[in-house]
Amino acid sequence: MRHLRPAARLAIEPVASADLDLPLDDTPTSRVLLWLTAGLVYLAVLAFGIAAVADGQLDDFKRQPRIVTVALPPNPDPAAARAEVVDVLELLRTRPGVAYASLIDDAEIDSLVQPWLGSDATAIAGDAGPLGLGMPLPRLIDIAYNPGVAVDLAALDRDLGGLVPGTTIGDSGLLQRSQERLSMLFRSIAMGIGLALVLGTAGIAVWITRLDLRLHGQAVDLLRSMGATDRYIAQQFEHHALGRSLRGAFLGFAAGLSTIVLVLYGPPVFGWAALVEQGLAPVHWVLLAIAPVATALAAAFGARLTAHFGLARLR
Repeated sequence: MRHLRPAARLAIEPVASADLDLPLDDTPTSRVLLWLTAGLVYLAVLAFGIAAVADGQLDDFKRQPRIVTVALPPNPDPAAARAEVVDVLELLRTRPGVAYASLIDDAEIDSLVQPWLGSDATAIAGDAGPLGLGMPLPRLIDIAYNPGVAVDLAALDRDLGGLVPGTTIGDSGLLQRSQERLSMLFRSIAMGIGLALVLGTAGIAVWITRLDLRLHGQAVDLLRSMGATDRYIAQQFEHHALGRSLRGAFLGFAAGLSTIVLVLYGPPVFGWAALVEQGLAPVHWVLLAIAPVATALAAAFGARLTAHFGLARLR
């Protein structure tokens, strides 16, 4: 202790720990801080892991092309029907952001309607269906937009309707966008929970520091009488909170990381049903590793501020 005389320092060392002039490590609150930090960091790592998985899914969605299906109304004139398809394909392939536009062949259409109409679905496109009713099928064109392209469906519907009246548009990207919104919701909620748990650790450090100030009030007065400044005494509480919370944070981090690895990579090894198909990118692992350090620093900062203001009130 820099501010104490050698004799005074010897008087305190029998009741102090090896690193601190205050016996903070010997109180029950020290163990409480360690294990509560471990538990909160474990939950925070799991929350951040969920946010990382959701973020990875969002990246995958952004890399996927958006598929739009155009349905042209049936045309009994084969020559006119082919001309309409050619005109529509030329229009679509000139629009910005279109990766490809192709006509779905009859065999693929048959495979789409067979589950509902049975194996005689091909007869529906003829003059009479299985029930003797004429029911020609529309012609379908798939359009794939490049990832990240903003699709103006209203303008597309207007242009195609002017070219072939009765054309309708089916956006298969509706499901994808709903999945994107769900992933964004999960990411936001999980990030909020993780940050709340990190701040909760700082709150616990504040509470424990207040208790320690009451428990060690006499030792604090003794240090002051020996010339120790409030800044030095506050550093004692800060170092204690940093050391204990750092140990607990790495315990919780190790447990949380083990759980994440087991959930993401355990099913292929043990033959379990996979709960999550999405893995984590390297940046996600780095961000997870920051969690215990940030938690310990927040706890130390909270303890220092609490000790500083608490000592000022004790004067």
